[in-house]
Amino acid sequence: DEVEDIAFVSALSSSTHTALIKPLRKLLVRCAVNEEAQKLKAIFPKEGDSSKMGLLVTERVMNFPPQLVPKLHEAIFDEISWAQEDEPTEELKESFKFDSYLYLTSGMTNSTGLSSKLKARKKSKKKRRKKKGQNPEGEAPAKLEFFRYEDDIIYNYSSLVLSFSLPGQAPVKGGLVLRRFALFFPASAVTKIREEITKGIENGS
Repeated sequence: DEVEDIAFVSALSSSTHTALIKPLRKLLVRCAVNEEAQKLKAIFPKEGDSSKMGLLVTERVMNFPPQLVPKLHEAIFDEISWAQEDEPTEELKESFKFDSYLYLTSGMTNSTGLSSKLKARKKSKKKRRKKKGQNPEGEAPAKLEFFRYEDDIIYNYSSLVLSFSLPGQAPVKGGLVLRRFALFFPASAVTKIREEITKGIENGS
């Protein structure tokens, strides 16, 4: 019997997959403004500069069993660790010693500005607003809804979040629009991310 693939995950090194990375960086540079642009320059250097960033590429079917989500992330990060030891050349081994990761995903949002959104969402987890449903400037907080369970966890550990629109996307009910998100997070956060994904699934979150 044929076995159908239900999920795919891979990690690409920014130092070896330049043909793919170069246009992606160009797109994200256009999305970044002000302090975002400075952060992007530090995290995602130009081709030829010292770069130890891994691009995480993942897709899966809509009805992917939630109990397999931790296994999916366990598989890719274990593969990265093994590649640092098992690749045939020192250059390839070094190419998998990432300092940071870029994770691409999709979500629904009513805002195009991500720096204020990131600040608002993270602060809301630490303390309540004096006026429920409003930020300090009196504006309604940005809404952001991801499709995958683990995306919220990765988002919360991200040091930089950028978004870009998809062609022909019209707002749906509530003014939400489908957008692509680029989440940059440090390699030092991987252990915590994996722990929270596993704990959340086990607790039925």
